[in-house]
Amino acid sequence: MRPVPADMHIHSERSADTAAVSQLHTAAFADDGLVSRLVDALKAAPAALAPLSFVATVGGTVAGHVLLTASRLDAPARLVDVYVLSPLGVLPRFQRRGVGTALIRHALAAAAAKGLAPLVFLEGDPAYYGGRGFERADARGFRAPSLRIPPLAFQVATMPSYEPWMTGTLVYSDPFWAHDCVGLRSPLLLRVPRCPHPPHLLRAGPTLHTLLISHSNLICRLGLEHLPPRTPAASASNTTPSS
Repeated sequence: MRPVPADMHIHSERSADTAAVSQLHTAAFADDGLVSRLVDALKAAPAALAPLSFVATVGGTVAGHVLLTASRLDAPARLVDVYVLSPLGVLPRFQRRGVGTALIRHALAAAAAKGLAPLVFLEGDPAYYGGRGFERADARGFRAPSLRIPPLAFQVATMPSYEPWMTGTLVYSDPFWAHDCVGLRSPLLLRVPRCPHPPHLLRAGPTLHTLLISHSNLICRLGLEHLPPRTPAASASNTTPSS
């Protein structure tokens, strides 16, 4: 990893940042704008908790963005308002320079300071997020919102207001479902358990679906390049909506 840019600054997203944030995610995900549309939908959706949206700038350029929005935990005692970290995006030329790490830390610190949500969930690379405040969620008694989310990728960070009785199923807000940005879909879903090592997902991602299904060249990030070739009908392709 290259050194963190000395002139990097993080601030709450402003209206003047909106266009640059949209362009950033399209570049980070190499998509047709799905992630940007997801961001817009998440920020506009009615929710019990206000979104926490942060931008990292380097030399005046919007280099990274992270968004926390409200979802719910269906706990045995009652519903609990929680945050979901999604997406995290960094411009390609600023990746592997600590921008994403700084945004995650800033976002978690802000969520903890607000004291409104006891938990922050995400879908992502356990090797990456595991060193940045997150841990495997099912080990804490949480259930993923979809069976299409590999257990290793379902991650959680506990906040100071967390209490042990807060277990149960995470219920995503509607924009994730409306944009079909939850978990994996076949054929990749069927292939993940055969991977020789845990999934390694692109760090700048809202969901496994967004990162993997739409771009077959990202299959190698799951270690699927080690698998025997599959028939054309079962191989990954760009036949699903672009992300």
